[in-house]
Amino acid sequence: MCDQAVAGLKFDWGERNTTFGLEGFLKRYRGAPVSRSSGIALANLGADFGVVGNEAVRFDGEGRSYGLEFLAQRRLYKGVYGLLAYTLVRSEYEFEGQFAPSAWDSRHIVSLTGGAKLKRDWEIGVRWLYSGGLPFTPYDEDVSMDRDYWDSQGVPQLDYASLNALRNNAFSQLDMRIDKKWFFKNWSLDVFMDIQNLFSQVPDSPPALDVVRDPATGIPVPSSVDPSRYQPRYINSGAGTVVPAIGLIVEL
Repeated sequence: MCDQAVAGLKFDWGERNTTFGLEGFLKRYRGAPVSRSSGIALANLGADFGVVGNEAVRFDGEGRSYGLEFLAQRRLYKGVYGLLAYTLVRSEYEFEGQFAPSAWDSRHIVSLTGGAKLKRDWEIGVRWLYSGGLPFTPYDEDVSMDRDYWDSQGVPQLDYASLNALRNNAFSQLDMRIDKKWFFKNWSLDVFMDIQNLFSQVPDSPPALDVVRDPATGIPVPSSVDPSRYQPRYINSGAGTVVPAIGLIVEL
């Protein structure tokens, strides 16, 4: 169940084809699904809880989200258009009597889209996306590297005493598109070049914890200092990719 309240203001600048808007919102969640084994709301686990239905849950969790949204839109005016949206948000769910950031608590979200219609039917557009870093729960390396634990579970254990206490770096992405159009009597042709993720950015994520393995067999290698434990190995996430595309659109 969700109770919510929204209030806002809107201003239209008609002569400049421009609109400004500001809204505040407050949402309270009741009856959210909570893991029976850990007592943690699934919203605080993100995608880590696996496929829905694979874990026993109870429906007594509480959460809240609140923040502000700002919108500035300029419809096509003197060949230029644009849209700016900014959201300041807090998203939290209760855990052990206190509210902890949910897995989606990015705090700051910005979307900026704009473009210009140029002479001779050329058009250029850009889109910039920004998101604050998402919170995450650190690993409990002491428990994870225990040989009995790893042999039985095969995955690292998170330190839920520090639920979502750490935060990834912010992420941004820039896309660009250029169009050239030709208009004929009964049809038109649009040739475009689109480049997504121009600066090869990738959402930040914490290194994944694994064990050191024998390169020949893939079997975990016990620690030379303490044979009852495995050696930890952290694996960094991959790099981003630029995605270019060239195409054409025919309209009859």
